[in-house]
Amino acid sequence: MDELVVKGIQKWPNVPSVFGWLSLDERGRWRLDGGLVRNRRTISAINRNYLCDEGGRWYYQNGPQRAYVDLNYTPWVYLLDGQGGLTTHTGLKTRKVKSCWLDDEYHLLLQTEHGIGQVGDHDLGVVLDNVVNSDGKPADWLDIEKAVHSYTSDLYLHWGVALPIGIIARATVAARFGFIERPRD
Repeated sequence: MDELVVKGIQKWPNVPSVFGWLSLDERGRWRLDGGLVRNRRTISAINRNYLCDEGGRWYYQNGPQRAYVDLNYTPWVYLLDGQGGLTTHTGLKTRKVKSCWLDDEYHLLLQTEHGIGQVGDHDLGVVLDNVVNSDGKPADWLDIEKAVHSYTSDLYLHWGVALPIGIIARATVAARFGFIERPRD
């Protein structure tokens, strides 16, 4: 968290939080009241001060005020960094993918040291090129569709190591991974 933000909290400790104002879309872009945030300094400030409270509600610490974030899906969006690695939508480097999931809407989810997040749609094709079946052969869309519809998978993501891909219903992701999609007071 920025030092200036910490000082603001100390100076004004009881500023009410705001809800429903800031959101994170499925591409990892910030939105204010539905409109895309385009100012680089604003995006940078939000990225540096994006946190989670003890109840699984994600927020932007905007000076002394918390602006709780409506999540269009997961609290993190993972993006390719151009060097074969992954970063979060906020620019944090990802060192280890712990588990991998495919939901019933064909989103690929990764659990990393930062938490659960979906792979951004611009990078999804490249990441899916690293999915293989139990025979070690590249998986095709029929393999993926079969896994999703049967809720069983013999697919693996080769990302440093071979990770089994679990199948999960989108409706259960927030509860399973302990976050609130639409925090309210």
